[in-house]
Amino acid sequence: MFHFLKINGNAAPLSLQSSGKIPIIISRYSDYSLMRLFHLISNDDRLMNIVPAFIQKYNLLSNDAIILATCKIHNINQLASHDTDFIIPCKAEGIELLREEE
Repeated sequence: MFHFLKINGNAAPLSLQSSGKIPIIISRYSDYSLMRLFHLISNDDRLMNIVPAFIQKYNLLSNDAIILATCKIHNINQLASHDTDFIIPCKAEGIELLREEE
């Protein structure tokens, strides 16, 4: 979604957010065709065991711990994120963090 916003808004997603332009970009896809491009992964009870452990071990917020745990459960070995909170946990968990060079 960040990449989609960047391409279709011609600006960084955070800039689009602060200028209030995200609703305009998303409204072009009001039929939800954008969401059909994504494959949603189901999780099970394993998530409830892993998430609290990741929160405690890596000092993560719950949403980041859910993302990291989902990667672990589904053997996803690469994670694309601008969030620097993932640097240490991804390395420790054997997940390659894909980031744009700054």
